[in-house]
Amino acid sequence: MNLDNLTRDLIAIDSVTGNEDEVLKFIENYLRIEGYTHSIKSHNGGLIVGGDTKDSVVALVGHVDTVPKSKYQENLENSKAIYGRGAVDMKSGLSVIIQTLLDFQDHDIVGIFYKGEEGAKEKNGLETLFPEITRKFKISLGIIFEPTDNEVQLGCLGVINAELKLEGIEAHSARPWLGENAIYKTIPLLENLKKLSPESILVDELDYKEVVSVTTIYGGIAKNVIPGEVVCGINYRFAPDKTPKDAVAKITNLLSDYGELTIQDIAESAHPNKRNSTVQNFIKATDAIIQPKQAWTDIARFTNSGIPAVNFGPGSPNLAHKKNEHVITSDINKCYVSIKRFFLEKT
Repeated sequence: MNLDNLTRDLIAIDSVTGNEDEVLKFIENYLRIEGYTHSIKSHNGGLIVGGDTKDSVVALVGHVDTVPKSKYQENLENSKAIYGRGAVDMKSGLSVIIQTLLDFQDHDIVGIFYKGEEGAKEKNGLETLFPEITRKFKISLGIIFEPTDNEVQLGCLGVINAELKLEGIEAHSARPWLGENAIYKTIPLLENLKKLSPESILVDELDYKEVVSVTTIYGGIAKNVIPGEVVCGINYRFAPDKTPKDAVAKITNLLSDYGELTIQDIAESAHPNKRNSTVQNFIKATDAIIQPKQAWTDIARFTNSGIPAVNFGPGSPNLAHKKNEHVITSDINKCYVSIKRFFLEKT
């Protein structure tokens, strides 16, 4: 077993969202060569690895796509760290899933390797895989191998993406007093959002931070025209105590006075289910620190379908998508040892 080399091999395969076929083929071939004997089935959304069984199974879940490489990507690899796009998000986690599938073939485990997590929600591979998985398998626990620093991070934030349109009056830039500059209208909005502190929301004694951010801004049609319209992209991360309807009401109340707010898409939050007995068994077996998941992950699909689930994987989430993305090699092995301990205690 060499999780370090497997992680390096996975990182070496470019699998930016929409270009995942090569890495999926690598995973399938690797499992076969290393002696995996159960079913490996390819679907439009990715791979489902594991025999069809109605027994209670543990689902090991990982997305195979990455965001694009930065042109400033740092590659400072040494014996203690592996650098590269996907090092933490989440090819080191994939290596743990692969090795676990190989080493625990006599256990009821299904591996789910899916496309498109980093892209648009409707192109996420689990959109098509999840109904197939839940039809074939009775899942007792989902382990989502997002980077968590080997902490058990429970639940997740929900996400609203919206656009806020602020309107002015177009005019010639030589006579700006004849118009009303829509860009200047963004100043109070930006100042107020800049001052807006993260809001702590306790759910199951875990502290989730709600935040609202302007992530894009565009407007204007020419260098000599006072802009009559500006559109700000708004990203709102809401805590697991809220339904999507609650979250829409809150962001509407906060921003609608500034302009016309249009909700573009919503991803549900996930309740942490900290007191769930299956979740507690995993926490005890791994002896991991418990934290809230300060992001959205596909744990929401499992939890909101009544399936207990945890986020657990190697690597720091603070390094995801950064130019110096890297994973400490000992963290990969620590993650595998924790997963191994969990399955050994289940027998």
